[in-house]
Order: sequence, then C-alpha cells, then structure tokens
Amino acid sequence: MHDFVEDEGVKLGDIIHAVRVAVTGKGVGFGLFDILAILGRPSCLARIDRALARV
Repeated sequence: MHDFVEDEGVKLGDIIHAVRVAVTGKGVGFGLFDILAILGRPSCLARIDRALARV
C-alpha cells in the first residue's frame, strides 16, 4: 500500500477509506492494515477488483 501511494503520488489518507469499503463493505471498523493481514492478499485483491468493476 505504501509503495502504491508513493508511486501514484497520492496520500494514504486519500484512499484508505475507499480501500476499507472495498475490502469490508463498511466505512468504519478495525484498522485497515489489520483487516488486510487477516483476510490475506488474494482475498483483498479480489475484493478490490470487484469494487473497481462496480465503479
């Protein structure tokens, strides 16, 4: 995530809530990095891809 925001020139705060919604379906909850670690990379990427397809 840190590499992505650095490469894209955006701030982490600008995308953290959108990523949380994409991964969990909720705007509030546990820390994003905790959620990402619990769900695992493949599951998180699939959820983010699914959310992007809906936009």
